[in-house]
Amino acid sequence: MKKIILSALVAVASLSASAQVWLGGDIAFGTTKPYDGAENCTKFTIAPQVGYMFSEKFGLGLNLKFTAMNDNGAAYNLLTANDADFYANPGNYAKNSFGAGLFARYIFAKAGIASFFFDGGVDFETYKDMGSKIAIAIQPGVKFAASEKIDVVAKIGYLGWQKYLGDKSSKGSYFGIGLEESALSLGMSYSF
Repeated sequence: MKKIILSALVAVASLSASAQVWLGGDIAFGTTKPYDGAENCTKFTIAPQVGYMFSEKFGLGLNLKFTAMNDNGAAYNLLTANDADFYANPGNYAKNSFGAGLFARYIFAKAGIASFFFDGGVDFETYKDMGSKIAIAIQPGVKFAASEKIDVVAKIGYLGWQKYLGDKSSKGSYFGIGLEESALSLGMSYSF
C-alpha cells in the first residue's frame, strides 16, 4: 500500500513539474418546487477535480462529487421525481450521493482572457439507500483567467444520457439536453 501511495505522489509531482496540471472544482446549487403546494426541493453539490492539459486545447481530468439534498429534494435529479410515490413518500428516496468521473476537456475558442470549452465524460454516482447512476454527458463551459495561474470557471447545461441502477422503483434511463438554472455550476482552478 505504501508503494502505491508513493508511486501516486511521484506521478503527481512529475506531472506538476510540467506546469500543465490543474486543481479545481465546481460548486452547484439548485432549487425547484415540483408542484403547487409543495415545499422547495434544494440540492447542493461540491465537486473537486484534478486535470492535466496535454496541449493548449486538450486535457483529461478526474472529478469527485458530493451532493446533499433536503428531504423534499430527495429525488430532485432522479427519474422518480415525477412519480406519485415520491410526492407521497419523499423520505423513501436518497438524500445524499457520492460520485466520481473521468472527463476530457476540449478548448475550442479563446477571446482575450476567456477560453470556451466542452467537457465530455463518464460519471458514476451512488445514492444513500437508493442505488446508483451512470451518466455520459457533454457540458459547455467558459473559463476566465483571473491571473496567470487562477481561472474562474462556469459551466451550464448538458447533453447526455443517464441510467439508474437501483431497486425496481428507481430503475430507468434518461436522455436529454438541459439549460435550466439548476444546471449552472461555478468553480475555480489553479494551474501549476
